[in-house]
Amino acid sequence: MAAADELPELVDDAVEEVLLHFPPDDPTSLLRAALVCKSWSRVISNAGFCRWYAERHRAPALGFVCNLAVVHGAAATAHFVPVAPSSFRPPRTVHHNMRVLDARHGHVLLLHDSPLRVSSSVSVMRLVIWDPIADEHWELPAPSVAMNPSCWNAAVICAADGCDHLGCPRHGPFKVVVVGVRPDRTHMYSCVYSSEPGGTWSTQTVPSTLGPHCRFKLKPSALVGNALHFVFRYQMRTSRILKYDLLTKEMSAIELTFLGYYHPHGCLVTIEDGRLGFVEVGLDDKLYIWSSRVDCLGRIAGWRQSRAINVKALLPAKTKINTRLRGAVGFAGGVGIIFVMTAVENFLIDLKSNKARKLGEDEIFNDVFPFTSFCIPGNKAFTYIS
Repeated sequence: MAAADELPELVDDAVEEVLLHFPPDDPTSLLRAALVCKSWSRVISNAGFCRWYAERHRAPALGFVCNLAVVHGAAATAHFVPVAPSSFRPPRTVHHNMRVLDARHGHVLLLHDSPLRVSSSVSVMRLVIWDPIADEHWELPAPSVAMNPSCWNAAVICAADGCDHLGCPRHGPFKVVVVGVRPDRTHMYSCVYSSEPGGTWSTQTVPSTLGPHCRFKLKPSALVGNALHFVFRYQMRTSRILKYDLLTKEMSAIELTFLGYYHPHGCLVTIEDGRLGFVEVGLDDKLYIWSSRVDCLGRIAGWRQSRAINVKALLPAKTKINTRLRGAVGFAGGVGIIFVMTAVENFLIDLKSNKARKLGEDEIFNDVFPFTSFCIPGNKAFTYIS
């Protein structure tokens, strides 16, 4: 007979319900819980718990992968900035001579600052996939296409069949999509790398409809439905969006009719209802969010201004003095956060609470990509969320 003062053991269902309330942005809390006893560890290691945890909490941001602002021709440097000092921190937080191109579905896409030289006159890009949690890297073969150094961009996505991206499997298949215009500006191309089977590139080239003066900046892309979107300069003072359909592999241009000029520090976003949006900082230091209007055929038919935020009113008092906003440098759609850059600092603007806080310490970042993922200790299913 058990001692009178011995506490009854909680059944797995009750333990599971308690653990589902643990904060997703602090993976160490689940690790500590897994060390309590074997039964708790068994619950946390169960694939079903991983899925339910994802459905309850959606997309927690474990950190932000940022490009350090390049000054006086210095080499590119990619940084991982934790959400908070006590939150997840990968084994390696700095990648010298690399820049971030994208972060999505548990993968980070990096670009070597120095291309691989094939001959005295030919060099190719060096793309690397990084898993921050396991600190694993995969260098990709170079795509076989003549590339204009100033007219391309790239993105990474999960490629698991039927995945809703609520529970992307760890070490699951992925794709890297590179879009751009050839050096002669007559043709545009899409290069798609598939990690399965065999890790190969497929290339498609079509006559360009982007204009002879198009130019891409390596800014964050947006995944909306089955299409990736990249912003580019169309002419000297106007912008457009290049849409790449992942199913049909077709490329098309979308007008940014509300922009009367090229905005190098605006960024594409995904609105909460799943539509494409754009964020820009106006000359009045306000943050403007535009959302697309879709016609009956699902095509973007126009834009409307959905929100205007006086960002400087949210910043600390000492930051407001003689400090102009330089632009929006990133967006975390799942958690409703926009990243803005001033002349001296970067800030996170929480759209739900209308509060701002500083990103990082003394660094200034040109681009910010949220790394959203579930880090569940000991779980072989290891869910990624984005």
